[in-house]
Order: sequence, then structure tokens, then C-alpha cells
Amino acid sequence: MKDNKWIKLKDELTQKYIELHGKSNKISNDLPTIEIANILVGKRVVKQQLQRMEELDGTHEFQNLLSNLERGSDEEI
Repeated sequence: MKDNKWIKLKDELTQKYIELHGKSNKISNDLPTIEIANILVGKRVVKQQLQRMEELDGTHEFQNLLSNLERGSDEEI
């Protein structure tokens, strides 16, 4: 049961990171400063959480996702 909750949380955080990554790539000057800050800080916090979870469970899924996003292949995710 605990494993399923862990996986569900990790999946939810991963989807949130992908969403925030997309938003951070589309930041424009007409957005309020607070909204820009929320996007960037949120992305950083979720990234830190996922990196810690990956460290604890010994996987490389999030690191692979980061590599894919850096290459611009987030359309395939």
C-alpha cells in the first residue's frame, strides 16, 4: 500500500513539474511579477522534491525526464 502511495505522489509531482516547465518556457513580460515568481519557485521546489524522492528510491526516472526536457523532447512525454 505504501509503495502505491509513493508512486502516485511521484507521478503527481512529475506531472506538476512538466506543467510548470511548460509554463516557465512561455513566460512573457505581460505576466504579473508574482505569477512569474510562483511559476519559477514552484518549479524549483517540485524539482527538489523529485530529486530527493529519486535519491531515496534509487531510480533515474526524473533525471531522464530532465534530460528529455533539456533536449526539447517534452512533446513526446
